[in-house]
Amino acid sequence: MSATPKTSTPNKFNDTQRPLPEWYGIDRFFEQAAARYPEVIALEYGEQKLTYGQLNDRSNRLAHFLISKGVKAETLVGVCLPKCTDSVVAILGILKAGGAYVPIDPAYPGERIRYMAEDSGIPIVLTTKALAKLFAGMTQLDPVQMENGFRGESAYLSSNPEIERQTSSLAYVIYTSGTTGKPKGVMVEHGGLCNLLDAHVEKFGIGPGDRVLHFVSFSFDAGTMHLFIALCSGATSILADQESFVIQPEGFLRSKSITFAAMPASMLERVAPDNLPDLKIVTCGADVCSAKLAERWGSRVRLYNAYGPTEATILSTLWQYEPGYTRPPIGRPVANTQVYILNDELEQVQLGETGELYVGGIQVARGYLNRKELTAERFIANPFGQGRLYKTGDLGKHLPDGCIDFVGRKDHQIKLRGFRIELEEIEMQLRAFPGMAQAAVIKENEHLVAFIVGDQSTANLSVKVVERYLETHLPEHMLPSSIHILDALPLSTSGKLDRQQLRDIHTKRQITANQIRPRDDVEEVLQSVWCEYLDLDGIGMTDDFLQSGGDSISAMKILARLRKIFDLNLPPNMILRYRNIRSLSSALSTFATRDVLRENALFYLLSTTTPDSEMPFTMDEPVED
Repeated sequence: MSATPKTSTPNKFNDTQRPLPEWYGIDRFFEQAAARYPEVIALEYGEQKLTYGQLNDRSNRLAHFLISKGVKAETLVGVCLPKCTDSVVAILGILKAGGAYVPIDPAYPGERIRYMAEDSGIPIVLTTKALAKLFAGMTQLDPVQMENGFRGESAYLSSNPEIERQTSSLAYVIYTSGTTGKPKGVMVEHGGLCNLLDAHVEKFGIGPGDRVLHFVSFSFDAGTMHLFIALCSGATSILADQESFVIQPEGFLRSKSITFAAMPASMLERVAPDNLPDLKIVTCGADVCSAKLAERWGSRVRLYNAYGPTEATILSTLWQYEPGYTRPPIGRPVANTQVYILNDELEQVQLGETGELYVGGIQVARGYLNRKELTAERFIANPFGQGRLYKTGDLGKHLPDGCIDFVGRKDHQIKLRGFRIELEEIEMQLRAFPGMAQAAVIKENEHLVAFIVGDQSTANLSVKVVERYLETHLPEHMLPSSIHILDALPLSTSGKLDRQQLRDIHTKRQITANQIRPRDDVEEVLQSVWCEYLDLDGIGMTDDFLQSGGDSISAMKILARLRKIFDLNLPPNMILRYRNIRSLSSALSTFATRDVLRENALFYLLSTTTPDSEMPFTMDEPVED
């Protein structure tokens, strides 16, 4: 759309008032649905199914148990469970007891898990027997084991608990990447979450008969909306195993008759909407949605482009597809939410000018747990009305129709594969490594690249050692794809870090790495398979998997193929841990002798060059995980 002459931003852009919900807890919203639809299936996970009545009974029993353990309003309770029906029972049980849940992804490194437990001060964590070991030695923490329920579950009441709570009571605390080198907990209240769900259950028209996809981790705040938009409306929440879903998303959506799905743009690119006759509504968030992608999906389903930081309760703006935009905007503020575009003096910029996005309204979070100074810095008094504004750090501008065009980030926070990442947190972890003098991280071609400099006490820094160190301190989505060792970080003429020089260094080293060739049949096979799934003509032995265009989806596909070729039971994180062919080839030697690996590799190479009629079997069978 073309810009119009500059004028003051119309106040009507933030005219979003609607009556607030009467109930004061998101679990009460669920209880209303359970009372109306007790026999409807509320949850599906594989072969596991729970009706609304069963889910309400089980979560009530857990709630009464937690109340007996002292849980009440403002009590934080951890949830460290793999995705299953138990994890939803745990979340609901905590809310029904009046507490607030703290999701802790069991896939996170042990040190990060323990930090989150210590920082939040949770007295109880709902977990499994195996995962309870992660909390060993934390005497203030009571690990309650949940595996198909908890011990003594039947002894507790199945009735809805009567608790005291306000709309301002905490619903959950979700940890996000932090600039201090440690993750920070965002405190979200029931009032904001209830407002969001009440408005959007109505807006999307979700109800009985709908089947709502849930494939993200419960530690990702969007997963909260994906879960409760189903459970508060009488729809069915379909829990998907993330590893399986990303391999064949279209097959899963079709086989499960999904009617409502929220997926990033990178996932929508891989799915054909014409093959999904049941799918009615799709929301796209986290990634940038192109005009071409929006047109492909918007002409087939009701497509929404969504935007919102964790600090403003998941969703702040929404745009429903309509043609005529050169790129999809992020839309207008949602119900009872205001989004201001301001300059550095906190003045509204003129129409069409770029400024920083500030979010106000009932959905603004309480702040950061145990971070008063950071809360005061990011949550400021609203100069245009009541309450506070959250300073997002995102840049945008108003289009003439009131929609907001997202421009980018103001600081070094980035969005990568759906996650918000503070580059400073990765740099802080690198600087904490013994013998590290300097560290810098950049985003390049949708991947993270780190540059490190050792101090005088360090004779040799090892990239492999640093990688293993980061794996124990950062979640997978924050791990750099490549690490380069430098004598010094490049500086500009003004003495500041020269990030463009860092990009040039990375590009030159990648070109050099491409010249390294396979040393045996095993590496030749790995090269062939990687090129096939990454759609490359060639790849060097030390080229980084992620930097070469790989992601978790292609990693799992490659792993499935290698399991067949070498007849080995390889662990699921194999490709993402050993991210170049040379290191992966060496790692395979821990699972079989080199002679056996070479024999299987040679057989595979012969099978790909010999006519099918001369082969004892075909290599065209479907790849399975």
